[in-house]
Amino acid sequence: QGLENISRIRPGIYDSIEDDTLVCRCEEITWREMQEWFARGINSATQLKMATRVGMGRCQGRFCAPNLSDILVRELGDQADLSGNLTVRPPTKPVSLAALAEMAED
Repeated sequence: QGLENISRIRPGIYDSIEDDTLVCRCEEITWREMQEWFARGINSATQLKMATRVGMGRCQGRFCAPNLSDILVRELGDQADLSGNLTVRPPTKPVSLAALAEMAED
């Protein structure tokens, strides 16, 4: 909750955002890129994630995800689909039992 509070876009900030401003720092997604996807019909955070990888970087959306709904509403108004959020997943992958057994032997 603390990160969300300090990262949320404040009123008036859109007036100073330029095309090359990073919206997702981890995946280097710019404001221009997001606007291009909105123009192509993207209208939800989930679709935006699939198209751009926004929220899939090292922070797993902890910095950019809280702002995406604000951005969607600002850019798309009533056409913004706010029904789904970014699905945050820990940066892990499955490990076989054999690999775990080898670690125990070492």
